[in-house]
Amino acid sequence: MTMIKHYILIARRHLVKNRLLSFINISGLSLGITACLLMVSYVTHEMTFDKFITHADRVFLMCVRAKVGVDSLDIPYMNYSSGPVITQADPRVESFQRTFTPYSAVTIADPLRVEMKFREKNVLFADSSFFRFFPFKLRSGNVSTALSEPLTMVISRKAAYKYFGDADPIGKTLQYDNKYLFQITGVAEEPPSNSSIRFDFVASMESLRTMKATHSMNAPSRQIGYGEFATWLLLRNGQDKQAVQTVIQQVYEQDREPSSPVDRYYLTGLKDYHFNNKFHDTSNSQYLMVFSLVAILVLLLALVNYMSLATADSSIRSKEIGVRKIAGASAPAIRVQFYVESALYSLIAFSTALLIVLIFGGKIFSMMGLTIDFEFLLSPFLLSLFVLLFIFTTLIAGFYPSLVLSKLNPQAILGGSGVFRNNSALVREFFTVFQFSLAVALIIFCLTVNSQVHFFRHMSTGVARQNVIMIPMDDSSVNHFGAFSREISAIPGVKHTAIARYPLYGGIDRFPASAINSEPIQLSVILVDQHFIPLLELQWKQRPADPFYYRQAKRILLNEAAAKRFKFQQDAIGQNLQVFGDTYLKVSGVLNDFVFTNLKSAIEPLGLIVKGDSSFSWAKGGDACLFIKAEKGTNLPKLLSAVKTTYAKYNNTTPFSFEFLDDVFDSQYKAEQRLEKVLNICTILIIFIASMGLFGLMYFNVNRKLKEISVRKVLGANRVTIVVLMCRKLFAIIGLSILIGSPIAWYIADSWLQDFPYHVQVGWEIFMVTILGTLLISFITILMQVMRAVNASPVKNLKN
Repeated sequence: MTMIKHYILIARRHLVKNRLLSFINISGLSLGITACLLMVSYVTHEMTFDKFITHADRVFLMCVRAKVGVDSLDIPYMNYSSGPVITQADPRVESFQRTFTPYSAVTIADPLRVEMKFREKNVLFADSSFFRFFPFKLRSGNVSTALSEPLTMVISRKAAYKYFGDADPIGKTLQYDNKYLFQITGVAEEPPSNSSIRFDFVASMESLRTMKATHSMNAPSRQIGYGEFATWLLLRNGQDKQAVQTVIQQVYEQDREPSSPVDRYYLTGLKDYHFNNKFHDTSNSQYLMVFSLVAILVLLLALVNYMSLATADSSIRSKEIGVRKIAGASAPAIRVQFYVESALYSLIAFSTALLIVLIFGGKIFSMMGLTIDFEFLLSPFLLSLFVLLFIFTTLIAGFYPSLVLSKLNPQAILGGSGVFRNNSALVREFFTVFQFSLAVALIIFCLTVNSQVHFFRHMSTGVARQNVIMIPMDDSSVNHFGAFSREISAIPGVKHTAIARYPLYGGIDRFPASAINSEPIQLSVILVDQHFIPLLELQWKQRPADPFYYRQAKRILLNEAAAKRFKFQQDAIGQNLQVFGDTYLKVSGVLNDFVFTNLKSAIEPLGLIVKGDSSFSWAKGGDACLFIKAEKGTNLPKLLSAVKTTYAKYNNTTPFSFEFLDDVFDSQYKAEQRLEKVLNICTILIIFIASMGLFGLMYFNVNRKLKEISVRKVLGANRVTIVVLMCRKLFAIIGLSILIGSPIAWYIADSWLQDFPYHVQVGWEIFMVTILGTLLISFITILMQVMRAVNASPVKNLKN
């Protein structure tokens, strides 16, 4: 123990004596560890989704792959009876749980305070066993009876504070959809941030029977099939998944009409649900492998930077080691000394990094569009990973310096042999090549991601999204839409108004459709009014012969993709389609393809049913949306204030809200935007760490060659000659790094781009910017140290 204290004292003295190199070492290491800790926190958060549910390995979601002609559609929602029918049919199923999520945001209000009225999205209807099936904690209320009665509701602690402040909400009421009063029977803790099931309001399933719009949804039946309810099964043994799937398919086959397509039923585990591309927003987990790799590379770069500077410093300390070995110090003792020193550096760097993560982690994650609970950062599992990371960092950081220095020959060192110095220089050169190759590769990949995200935002999608405002409309607003839209159109700055059954990029209907004597396909359908096409400036491929086509019943417009799938060439107009099973619609025109979902998948077949009637009854029962096109240069805050005032005249029960179409379109690429932000930050960190390492190496090299530079100046060498002499070798090393990093980066970036049907190319300009930027940063870093030596007095240097 006394020896360890002695080693700590030596390490502290060395740290204080060499403040600049110590600062470079510790700051580079702490920045790398900070980035790594943030990435580890994020990746661990995603990998532990739903693991807080102790029986998660036995919970499965019922799903069906419905056959639509040559297409198929995966549906994670069952009818009301599917859960009980399967539970009764197979004893391996212990219990079931159904949840229903309203199709759009719902107005929740405190009936005693008019101002407490909000549009809420996290609303669920659930069976009475919800809080026993899923172990979400109740702060107050009875787990068994909280959802047993109609028109009862459990709210989250956040919702309780939002509507009632510090008052006890139990027994009080909230108004649902301006119609139904729900009594609050419990207050629940918020679900953890790594939970797939989110809620602020959980209403009893029995409530659906009392509500006019949903009373028929939970009608009992003896058949299973897809519907509106997420149906979870708890198996007695998770290994029985395949056997239960077989029983579900058999139950379905018993009641299937022989002439109907064969749908395939299957189970998706709760533990896999977050990563399931078919059903869930996987933007948080789509690039886990990339983030994990970046975390490893940033930490590795910081460690390489540390070891590079440590080997540079070791040539100065070699005489110290030589004297100690002659005095009797063993190789293991010297290794322990340098491991203690590395542990001290690592402890300071790691403590700094951990403080940054705990203090600023929430803001950093928020900037990346992530929600991670502070409690998760303090979870024992994550903290144990941090401890392992600290041990790994200490071992790797101290491994090479301790190994090299413990093997030094004291006679060779004290005798002035240059073997060690030459070997040390070769190692530093290797580390420098590795650092800058990694930096070059990451810069190229980062610039490629930036280009692709910019491409997503600015590519021509066939839709004029600029200055378009979307306002959600409930059924009461739709009743007055004619008068409402006329008043909106009269507001200065409003160019067009239109209405659709769903907001663009926010919802769509899908139906089987077929041309005469052809296999049915899956057709996306949007119901709109006659102003929708001119407002968004959609272009015609085949314009309708009748300009008032929308006044005729049973008409449909197709996009190019649909016309191709139905094998219509230039004669699409007048063709008949069978849609909705037994309804025939005549094609009135064909629109050029436009992006109505996102650019991460190819444009699908689409049909627009344009309605010209003034009742707008077709817009009810969905998530109707008013589109407002503003004139260029309009004062948008002033315009929105006028729209809000007009809105309140026709609807004083639903809070006013709006979205810009551009923002909604951009939000579809949050996974790529998050990757862009992470890579930008990590690229800056890597450039900074590599530059600091280069700065430290040049500081060491210049100090070692001060007398040589002074002699050259005395002999008449000019500044340019000295600068070239000092920079030549390092620039050759950096050039080699560029040659190594560039092709690796091109391969990775090109492979990533192939996942998108619409993408940019990895152009020469990206490589040119990377090369020039790397050379410029390196030149400035090197020049700062070289000029210090060049401008120093040769007399003073030669005296010393």
